[in-house]
Amino acid sequence: MSKIYVFSFGCANRYLDGEKYKKFFIANGHEITTQPEDADYILINTCAFRKNEENRGLEKIKEFDKRKKPGAQIIVCGCLPGINKQRMIQVFNGESFTPQNSDKLNELFSAKIPVESIRDTNKFQWQKAKTFKEIVKSIKTISKKELLKKTVNYFRAKFFDKKAKQMLDERFYIRISNGCLGNCTYCGIKFAIGKLRSKPLEIIIDEFKKGIKCGFKKFVLTSDDSGAYGLDIGHNFPELLKQLANISKEAELEIEELNARWLVQYKNELKDILKTQKFTNFWIAIQSGSDDILAKMNRQTTEGIEQVITCLQDIKREVPHLNIKAQYIVGFPGETVDDANASVESIIKSKINAVNLFKFDPKPNTEASIMSNQLPDHVIEERIRQMTKELKKHHVQVFTNN
Repeated sequence: MSKIYVFSFGCANRYLDGEKYKKFFIANGHEITTQPEDADYILINTCAFRKNEENRGLEKIKEFDKRKKPGAQIIVCGCLPGINKQRMIQVFNGESFTPQNSDKLNELFSAKIPVESIRDTNKFQWQKAKTFKEIVKSIKTISKKELLKKTVNYFRAKFFDKKAKQMLDERFYIRISNGCLGNCTYCGIKFAIGKLRSKPLEIIIDEFKKGIKCGFKKFVLTSDDSGAYGLDIGHNFPELLKQLANISKEAELEIEELNARWLVQYKNELKDILKTQKFTNFWIAIQSGSDDILAKMNRQTTEGIEQVITCLQDIKREVPHLNIKAQYIVGFPGETVDDANASVESIIKSKINAVNLFKFDPKPNTEASIMSNQLPDHVIEERIRQMTKELKKHHVQVFTNN
């Protein structure tokens, strides 16, 4: 049987996929190795949410191509093959698959136990940063400016690795679904992940009970579109949260990737649940404070951004300790200074604690990539700087890792 090395990066879902693939290989008689140089197969599980992640995926393909032993094969999976295959094939044109067609592994490895029968692990290890020794080795091949950048990033990553490990040790991840019901004009993830596929409610409950039995107190419900949970299998998101609350009201829950449309649709039920269950973090994807831009994104709600703001104000009034984090895209085609100011105003009025400001990144084959009035990078970057400066005056924590 073969030795296989699995490298994952990106969001929690890609790490959970990586652990699932490891279980699949072991179940089918293969061996997982921690050294890529020893592997017969190197599986690179990629993210392509932003240009930075695309770049990292391409760099890792080239790196492992140099490090692999003669005859070893690289397989690229994750989001990159689905979101930007055009870029990928410039450096790699071998076997690849996306999360929605991971059953290709069954064929590639003549599997007796199919990958779709493998359950999620609920835990994963953070893929650590390069060692300083590896950076020093690259001195001869990069410029002084690039070396300085890599050195700064190394020490930053070392600090992040330590915090990430502590966070992961404390948390129990439950993936509630894959895919989404939206059709956002800028989104390339839908090409890699596909339509909504909810995990059966009884399996989620089983995983939750397992986590409690193992002594975990912090649980992360993760997905590509949390609020859409269950709508393909006769359930819904509030129902899921109520079921978990019936099992334990002491467990702390974090929600990732909650589209603002579900916040509005389920506002009354969510307020009641939030008052009785321990929730620590809510990640809400709002994307803009301008109704015009939201319409172009195909993310508008019935009553517009004011409805989202009102919902968040009500929730913060009822549950003041709740840590609300949001995602916004800056520099969408046609976005004006007034639109950007509207985003800042919506964040401040909503009492949001932290925000991720993502630089608009046109993905191939999306409507937004061919819209008129595309903004230059330097305009978007300056806009992010100005928004960050204003938000920090109002004590909003800002992340801008673009």
